[in-house]
Amino acid sequence: MAIVARPPVPPKAAPVPTYPSLLSMAGGMLETPAQIQARANQMAQQQTMYQRQLVLSDYNMQQQQAMRQMQAFSAAGRAAAAMNAGLIGQVGGQYQAGADALANMGAAGAAMMSGAGQADVGKANAALGNVGAGQVAVGGPAGSLSLAGPAQAGVEQYYGATLPGQGLVNAAGYARAGAAGEIGAQNLRATQEAQSSYMQSMYGLNQQRAQSMNQILAQQPMNAQQYLFQLQDAQRQGIALASSLMGQQQQLQAGAVAIQGAKLQNIAAVGQMGQIDPERSMTVGHAVDVLGQPIPIAAYRMGRPGSAAGGLSAAQVAKIMPKAQTSAETGYYGYGVDPKTGKRVPATQLGSFDPQNSSTWGTGGLSYSQNMQQLANAGVPTGAIPGILNQYYARGDRGRPIFSSTEQSTLTSHYGPAHYKWFVDTINNALQQGDTASATRWINLALSGQNPGWATLKQ
Repeated sequence: MAIVARPPVPPKAAPVPTYPSLLSMAGGMLETPAQIQARANQMAQQQTMYQRQLVLSDYNMQQQQAMRQMQAFSAAGRAAAAMNAGLIGQVGGQYQAGADALANMGAAGAAMMSGAGQADVGKANAALGNVGAGQVAVGGPAGSLSLAGPAQAGVEQYYGATLPGQGLVNAAGYARAGAAGEIGAQNLRATQEAQSSYMQSMYGLNQQRAQSMNQILAQQPMNAQQYLFQLQDAQRQGIALASSLMGQQQQLQAGAVAIQGAKLQNIAAVGQMGQIDPERSMTVGHAVDVLGQPIPIAAYRMGRPGSAAGGLSAAQVAKIMPKAQTSAETGYYGYGVDPKTGKRVPATQLGSFDPQNSSTWGTGGLSYSQNMQQLANAGVPTGAIPGILNQYYARGDRGRPIFSSTEQSTLTSHYGPAHYKWFVDTINNALQQGDTASATRWINLALSGQNPGWATLKQ
């Protein structure tokens, strides 16, 4: 009777974290020194930009306030001048009224004086006639002993009324000119004082703005250093976390090796009873007979295909991941020509290469999907690829999705499809316009779960 080998029953255990899953978990925390420095500089520049915007916003607000104040003062001066302009006519009118009254009075007075004189002459001539004396001479000729006649009334009117009336008219002109000058000076003063106040305000605002800008620029290196310290501390914590997880990974792998050894020992024990060759089975890792032919056992599996490592062993993963990292980096930065050998080499191997200066990068850089396919063809587990590529490709850069599939599902559930699409469209528009700062701000806002002001989150 032949003894049929049965597969060992695997013990139930928690899922063992793999090296790719650890890299994917720590990928957002672990960065090169150059990347940390670049991110610290970028954060400091963003803070400087926000502070400059606040200073300029305050400057514009105060400048507009000073302008409105100047315009209000000027308008008040013009309104007062317009109101006072009506006094000019009144001043001149009073003088003219006096001249007219004087003329009327002069004409009447001259007529009365002439009449009284003629009456007196008539009486005197009558009296002289009674006694046989000569008559009173009236009206000349010039140089004779005679009294002035009726023409004297016009002379008296000219001296007593016409000349003084002309003086009043002249005085009216002077009064009008004086009033107009005072009103013009008042208007000019109001305008000039308003402009002077505005210029003084603008001088103070310009001084304050220049001082604030200088302080902001002086603080930028200190801010960058502070951000650098914070990022370096976060890096050290991330490395410590990854190291701790990898230590646990090694312990779990050692336990898995022990379990596999127990499985093979079980196979060997069964083989001693008959059909299985123990030594061959332990060598190849699965049950075979004495001729080296595999024994078909349907339920038997070595390892766990379909896990995060794609069925690879820990040794295989440790061997393939450094190569995958190098391949992803070369695919992002492209190739250049070595000036010494003239050969085509990865741009990262050139002495002039600077990850923060795109002009030093090579040509032939891959898109996100092309680099992903290249890593997949090289045997890199699918679950580990995004963690590797996301170290180089920013969100939206060369086809990298703005949000991962998990983020897409979470944000759609949180905001609703319409508002999630609004976020994506807004971020894409900012990236197309080269406004990475606005795109980053909208990405962070979306991931924070905050409501940008919609009445309802879901549609």
